[in-house]
Amino acid sequence: MISAGTLNGSEMETNENVSDSTETTLPHWWLFAFQLSIAVVSVPLEMLIVVLVKMLVVRRPDLVLIVGFTVGNLLVSCGLIFSSIYRFRQWEQFDPRATITAGECFVKYLYCPIVRLGQNFLVINILLLAVDRLVAFTFTHRPRAFKRSCILRLELLCALLSTCDMFGMFIAVMHRSNEPVSPLCFLSQVLGSDYMDLLIAINVASGSLTIICYACTFILWFRRRTQTIGKGTGITSLQFRRESTVMRSLIVVFILTLFMHFFPWTISPWTDYGSAMSITIICLNLVSKPLSSIAYITIHPSLRRQLVIVALRSKWIKNVKSWMLRRKTYIVYLGAK
Repeated sequence: MISAGTLNGSEMETNENVSDSTETTLPHWWLFAFQLSIAVVSVPLEMLIVVLVKMLVVRRPDLVLIVGFTVGNLLVSCGLIFSSIYRFRQWEQFDPRATITAGECFVKYLYCPIVRLGQNFLVINILLLAVDRLVAFTFTHRPRAFKRSCILRLELLCALLSTCDMFGMFIAVMHRSNEPVSPLCFLSQVLGSDYMDLLIAINVASGSLTIICYACTFILWFRRRTQTIGKGTGITSLQFRRESTVMRSLIVVFILTLFMHFFPWTISPWTDYGSAMSITIICLNLVSKPLSSIAYITIHPSLRRQLVIVALRSKWIKNVKSWMLRRKTYIVYLGAK
């Protein structure tokens, strides 16, 4: 139903615009610690979404897209954890003048491909979720255009495109495999400026299409709403109340997409690493990871309902309910006495 956050790959990996010379600017180590903490917090939330979807008896087609987005987020989180651990190991002996080859970074430290694979899933599913909402609101009185089987085929296509991107990334790295890069293996250095410009263009284009789809969805809903005010039956009013709930969730998703995915990718080429703007962009994009997962769980009705069911069945909740029952009985007994 929603494309939370929509919006996120790791700007920590794509905004480290380090100089191409043999000397590397001293990094902000606290950003790596922040990156690691965000990734550690995000992983349980992302796994929770997958588990909740797995437990649902009836799986709506949009839940397949949500799982695809969550898997992409999970891959990025794992890549961030691996990269943070590796970079902290370099902390004590870090030498700004030291270099290794781009090919060694790509082959020896697999977090670069992991992060890119996750970002591919994110970008594609962000757009598919927005298109799904637009089609659903455009053809309200017709059968759903995107069936579950169609969504599954789109996810297979997403996996195929991600694999092709990995192959293209491998070729790009091998063409410059002997070029010196920082021993911290920033993705922007490993892939090169040309490939990074292409990735930024793809992400900006995808974010623009996503925003356009949501804007069209808002316009269609508002126009239909104003045309039927005072003319609808009870069933129509009930339908509009339901759609209003959906639109409130889409507004949350739209804001997340705009400020935590589209703006960071658009502004990042014109910022210098270490500047206040660059650090703000990195932090915004990192914070969007757990926020997007929380938005999924709290806004999507199926996930929220399943979470409540699981919580009520948990042993801890039962113990609290039992304690409250005993406490209430005890107070009543004293009052009666």
